[in-house]
Amino acid sequence: MWDMNLLRKITRRSPNEQIVRAFVSITIFLLFLITISRTIRRERIISNARIFDIEITLKDMQVIDRLDNNEHIGADSENFNC
Repeated sequence: MWDMNLLRKITRRSPNEQIVRAFVSITIFLLFLITISRTIRRERIISNARIFDIEITLKDMQVIDRLDNNEHIGADSENFNC
């Protein structure tokens, strides 16, 4: 059972907003672990973790989206031979 009074005191937002925000944070963290943490080099891990201090506007995302031409960068994960 959620302690609604405690949730209201944390950020002075509705408990529903806080719960949704918590789930979004968890989802972002899991996506980060899945997609970015493939490196074992310490400096790359630190560099990759610093992505949360930048803001990307909707206009920026639209420009980035137009760059997608369905080409791979790096190894072909579908035809990888060990």
